[in-house]
Amino acid sequence: GQLCGNLLGGVMSHWVGLENVFYVSALSIFIGMILILFTKDQKFTSSSMNIQ
Repeated sequence: GQLCGNLLGGVMSHWVGLENVFYVSALSIFIGMILILFTKDQKFTSSSMNIQ
């Protein structure tokens, strides 16, 4: 995790420029969040919602 993140950040700075690395990283995190929200099956129980 530590090595791959630093390596990918360095490579991305050469591809898109140092200023745009933040935007590319934010976009990839946002896309990952959207994918997880719409593909993960959520199961709610009464104990997890604190209903008594």
